[in-house]
Amino acid sequence: MSDSDTKKNKSGKDGWLGFFAKLLFFVLVFLIVILMVLSSLGGNSETLKGAIEQFIGSKFGGTATIEKLNQMTFYPYMGADFEGLNVYRGDESNSIMTADKVSVAMGFWDVTFGKPDLKAFNIKNLKADPGALMAQGFSAEQIAIVDEGDKVNFRADGKIGGTPIRITAPMEKKGVGKNKQYSFSDIRPLEAVIGNVNASGKFERQDIETMRISELSLGFDQPVFTGELEFYQGGEGRLKIKGDLKYGQGSMLKPDILIEQDKEVPHISGEVDFTDLILDDALNYEPAFDLFDALADVVESDKAKKEDGPGYDLQGVSIDGRISIQKLTKNGIQIGKLSFPLKLANGDLHAGPIEGRFNGSETSGDIMFKSSVKPAELTQKITIKNYDYGPIQQALNDAVNVKGSADILVDLKTSGNNGDELKANMGGNFSIVSGHGEFPAKVLSFWGQGLLNVMLPDLNPQEQTVMNCAVVDFDLEKGIAKSNALFIDTDQLTIKGEGKYNYFKDDLDLKIKPETKSVTIAGTGIPVVVSGPLSDPSYAPSLMGLGETIGKLALGAINPAFLLVTMTDLGLSDNHPCKKFIEGEAKE
Repeated sequence: MSDSDTKKNKSGKDGWLGFFAKLLFFVLVFLIVILMVLSSLGGNSETLKGAIEQFIGSKFGGTATIEKLNQMTFYPYMGADFEGLNVYRGDESNSIMTADKVSVAMGFWDVTFGKPDLKAFNIKNLKADPGALMAQGFSAEQIAIVDEGDKVNFRADGKIGGTPIRITAPMEKKGVGKNKQYSFSDIRPLEAVIGNVNASGKFERQDIETMRISELSLGFDQPVFTGELEFYQGGEGRLKIKGDLKYGQGSMLKPDILIEQDKEVPHISGEVDFTDLILDDALNYEPAFDLFDALADVVESDKAKKEDGPGYDLQGVSIDGRISIQKLTKNGIQIGKLSFPLKLANGDLHAGPIEGRFNGSETSGDIMFKSSVKPAELTQKITIKNYDYGPIQQALNDAVNVKGSADILVDLKTSGNNGDELKANMGGNFSIVSGHGEFPAKVLSFWGQGLLNVMLPDLNPQEQTVMNCAVVDFDLEKGIAKSNALFIDTDQLTIKGEGKYNYFKDDLDLKIKPETKSVTIAGTGIPVVVSGPLSDPSYAPSLMGLGETIGKLALGAINPAFLLVTMTDLGLSDNHPCKKFIEGEAKE
């Protein structure tokens, strides 16, 4: 290569380097000039005041005014400090939102590169009408960064409607004096008290559309739900929620639901999958309902509250989903599984058709709750055929070597404007019919070994018993269940009973009389009065029954009409083992 070519290449290389050096120099100079200009801008001029008013007004679809602009800055901090905010929609006769003072500041470079560092944040005496910030009215004495030296919290104290709230989120502090800045950590702990609801968790934004909450706790004095949730923002008005939650004593569920608020009526779809539902949690559903009601009171509009009359109103949302219960357990023993679609439309909630298996049984049924009428109406009809009651006896009474099956019918209807009225107006029928079975005698204790000790003190609880037939049938009216039949016949004794159960007050009042067949059991058995709550009743010898015979007491006299109605509803055949025993008792 010639010297002239070498000089040309060198000259070209130096030319490009020189060009980029000059470009970089001019960019730096330009940036410095811009920063100097930005640092000289700001102040409290009418032009800046008008710009803030225009910005805030556009955000709320109206106009805004501020009484006094203390300062607006661009560099090194971008922020504004002003007093006397008023936001209007339509004319300026009534404001929809006011605040006594607003002070917000962030570092210029933090804003430029999207960092969440704050220099200052303080809003005092904020008041917003319903619909301005949320469905209900909102007020806050202060929303601010509270620096107490050794700890810093972002805190909001106020009310949503008439419900007091306090939200606290720890922040990190760096720098001192004028260089002091505050920021949230990547995983942001938060605690909230909303009325009597306590909520806490750790928030983590995983990407621009996804928020994860871990260590979630939601409930009252005791948590109702714990676990973790993920929220996916799937477009405007669409929110996908997935998670792993623990409910009550230890039930586990996986929600996977979509909430669409961009529809005329908000729509919820998806599935809630209970991987393990503990029977006690299923029966003790009131804490969950109370929690949903408390949160609904906060998010429901003031207008809806005023327009809503007495009773339930489910017309503000629609549901098309499914509930699956993979395992229904008691004391760690699986006693069944269920699955059913859940639909809510025009205020009427339908659960069914119910499909399930309870230890080999065939389960079917429907539940309908109609809030479109006042008072609301609840109907439920569930049939369980060939229910193997061995596992549940093991779960409830720790009884093994239990063999037998039963057919169960639940056919109930009620109406009311609240939970108490629904209980008080409950009517319908509950029936259990069982044929041949084998089990230890202690299974006859029903509510604990004490009942058997009082009724038949000489009976060995571990002795194996053969059951010929069992019939339990109650009619309900106005929340009072009265027995049509309470009859158990075994190879050793016959147990008859009569009485009632007040569902509204959870109060039993039953008389049970055993009659022995076996010569190995001394005496004829002692009549027992069972009283108190269903879950933990008390039992005592019946003084009236001690000197009476079964014939004189006529306990458990079975109405032949019961056989026709109940066995037909259950689809039982004429050769069912119970038929001859029921007919025989009816003739006595």
